[in-house]
Amino acid sequence: SDLKNNIEQYLLEVIRTNNSAFMLYKKAGFEVTREFDYFISSKHALQLRNNKEMGNLTFGNIENPDWDLLKSFWEFDPSWQNSIDSINRKFRKFHILGMFENAGLAGYGIIEKHTGDIPQFAVSKKYRRMGFGTKLFYQLLKFSETDKIKIINTESAYEPFRKFADSINLPAGIGQYEMLLKL
Repeated sequence: SDLKNNIEQYLLEVIRTNNSAFMLYKKAGFEVTREFDYFISSKHALQLRNNKEMGNLTFGNIENPDWDLLKSFWEFDPSWQNSIDSINRKFRKFHILGMFENAGLAGYGIIEKHTGDIPQFAVSKKYRRMGFGTKLFYQLLKFSETDKIKIINTESAYEPFRKFADSINLPAGIGQYEMLLKL
């Protein structure tokens, strides 16, 4: 039994338009804990105005991430699929790019090179709404080996990311529900 195996809960994600699965999970006792958005675009459709000079900005690979520092940039916890544990499980598939201002970390992005999936993207609070995110996104895209870019499972309630996505012409697609069943 699940309790014998120390399983405390089941967590899943279901696409918003999959009503039959959604209803099945609700009937089984799952409850919606969060709503996620899904963004997808081709690289050439994005509008990344990248001409503004911005101080002593440099970019570099992050080989050994300081997860506590990176987490300090977050406004919401990633979905299980984009979590630190998930990234660590297949670490070599990802490229982690840091954006540094005067040698301090100002933001970072993680991209899966073969698929164009971006599981994490965050800018330090003190560098937001000034063009730093656009600069970082532009640099991060250079590591994608595909034309498709996907950012899945951003919290729908987090309006600033929606505004950023709109500003670079990254449209929202069909999102998902995160659902939880506590045992």
